[in-house]
Amino acid sequence: MPTTALTVDDKFLIGMVAGRERVDKLLKEIMRIVAPLTGVGSKEMRWAIDYCMFSEAPHMPKRIRPLLVLMVMKALGSPISKVHEIMAGIVEFPHIASLVHDDLPSVDDAGLRHGKTVLHKVFPEEFPNIQCGCVERTAHDSKCSGVGLAVHVGAGLPYDLFTILCDPHLLKGVSAIKKLKVAHEIGMALGNNGVMLGQVADLSTVSCNRSVEDILSIHAHKTGGFIRACVRIGGILGNANKRQLLELSRFGELLGLIYQLRDDILDVTSTEAQSGKSTQLDVANKQITYASLIGVPETKIEISKLLTQALRHLKNVHLKHPRQLISLVTWAANRSK
Repeated sequence: MPTTALTVDDKFLIGMVAGRERVDKLLKEIMRIVAPLTGVGSKEMRWAIDYCMFSEAPHMPKRIRPLLVLMVMKALGSPISKVHEIMAGIVEFPHIASLVHDDLPSVDDAGLRHGKTVLHKVFPEEFPNIQCGCVERTAHDSKCSGVGLAVHVGAGLPYDLFTILCDPHLLKGVSAIKKLKVAHEIGMALGNNGVMLGQVADLSTVSCNRSVEDILSIHAHKTGGFIRACVRIGGILGNANKRQLLELSRFGELLGLIYQLRDDILDVTSTEAQSGKSTQLDVANKQITYASLIGVPETKIEISKLLTQALRHLKNVHLKHPRQLISLVTWAANRSK
């Protein structure tokens, strides 16, 4: 019987699953290097990091950011070594940290992430059988609560990234100047001009008074900036020239905005069973989003316009193997979870 030929999208989705599995395997290797092994609190910390970092199908983390680094390198025709894979893998650390903090009661007050109860609600009530007197003694003490643990896990993961990135023995084969450039990209995307600024703007602005420009600025800092950084990191490691890096930067910005606007739609239209995370949070928290301000149909139209722009910038890079990145941004604009 003849088999049905896979479409490009089918091939891309199958490749995404394989890529996620590869990144998961890599992250487990990395965690054996950086996860605390001894000392008071080490078992709790290690369990919490694993709990946040990994989930089972069908709600595995998408690993978009590490995959972006590798996809850009591949698109440029650059060879990818194990060291490059490690550098791509660790960009997931601050992303997971941001999700842990986003889910906290003082921010989104979410209940579900990657198909599981969020960290600050699962600990210590459902903490595994670990002999730790402090957990039993102070289960309702804020110093040993799930919120406290989540805050510290989220704060610690970016430090682990820089610990690995600056290790002179672990990342041999990549020049010091490239490591510095990667560190600069990550620091700029995460710091007070990046994710932190977007988070503060999101928490401090009065939602009902937000304009479209306010919302786009928050999205650009909270989501777009780090996605842009991951695209640029792939360009730096893949030896992109200045012109290519400029076009890749714009592509990354647009991809981040597309991804977040689609998230705004899914928060309204998707269910927890479909997405594996809490939905309707924006409505519950009375947050004005792009979709709620101008409407879901209009947001879809805007995403389509942004997709056209993103593909144009990608074409201007003159990549050797652009197909994966074309499929990725197209998927981001139309994804259902």
